[in-house]
Amino acid sequence: MDLTNVTNQACAACNYGMKPCDPHCPLAPYFPADQPKTFQNVYRLFGVSKILQMLHQLDATEKKPAMQSIIYEANARQKHPVYGCVAEIRNLYFNIRLCEQELQKVREQLSLYTKQLENSSSTPGDSVSQIRSENIIPPSTCGNTLSLFTQDTHGRLQVQNQH
Repeated sequence: MDLTNVTNQACAACNYGMKPCDPHCPLAPYFPADQPKTFQNVYRLFGVSKILQMLHQLDATEKKPAMQSIIYEANARQKHPVYGCVAEIRNLYFNIRLCEQELQKVREQLSLYTKQLENSSSTPGDSVSQIRSENIIPPSTCGNTLSLFTQDTHGRLQVQNQH
């Protein structure tokens, strides 16, 4: 009999059921004794018999990711009782859209600056010094700079810390 996995504490599932934790408890790897809230969230959403049924149907390699998903969904449901993880997915999609819009604006500004640089009539030279000397970067008063960037006193764009 392998007693290497036996601990003095019962897992959160066995603690919740007020029973001793068997050394081969199928829920012990996923619900340590110090995480009773996680088990309670999963228990409220799925129930022990459903969890055990799902674990029984899975291969050994599929059990850990499946339980991580179940735990994530149960915790999301606790956080957002109506929408659960859909609320978090929706929030992520919204953030992706904002980033895509900002990326599009950055590309538009880059295209504008590239065209201005190509159309400038000065002699070829160092591009960076040419941009600085010709003040190609528009002043912040024109309203087409992004909220991610500010301009210093020399007209150079500086990245803002977004904390």
